[in-house]
Amino acid sequence: MRLGKAEGRFDLDEKLPTSSQCGSWAMEVDRQAAQRFAKPMLTWGEFQQVRPDLAESGRGLFYQFGVGLAFLATVAKDGGPRLHPIAPQLAGQGLYGFLVPSPKLNDLIRDGRYSLHSYPKPENEDAFYATGRAWVVEDLSRIEEVRAAFVAEPERKWEGPPPDFLGQTLIEFLLDTVC
Repeated sequence: MRLGKAEGRFDLDEKLPTSSQCGSWAMEVDRQAAQRFAKPMLTWGEFQQVRPDLAESGRGLFYQFGVGLAFLATVAKDGGPRLHPIAPQLAGQGLYGFLVPSPKLNDLIRDGRYSLHSYPKPENEDAFYATGRAWVVEDLSRIEEVRAAFVAEPERKWEGPPPDFLGQTLIEFLLDTVC
């Protein structure tokens, strides 16, 4: 399902080369990149308002084992795909992930495009899939809110945060396509 426009959801902060820096082909590259990066995206909360049925199904599939589990695909620097397991976190109005310093974090900071796929159910092929753009969350109050939600999940059964939790970067996944 292609998601509709969300008011004000544009990622135009991407630093694109100018034609004077890159040569005659850069004008078209700039135009294509701006179109790709400027696509409107929805937060998880906005998606929930548009399609509560699909959002509930996605939540159920991400959390079918008690904690969020999914595969995260990113775009490597050479343009190839990279696939990683991740523990997505639904908190407040967002879909998030805490990432240690790693190639997947570098991919998301550099490019932002992602695909997130839930684990299939053991008894059938049901799964949830989302694509869009990710960005680093810098708002300290939101980081603390999502950290608290992550640690408080009942199935985690932790006495405190995991090792090096404070050294992880919070990423929010904005949604473009879901199915």
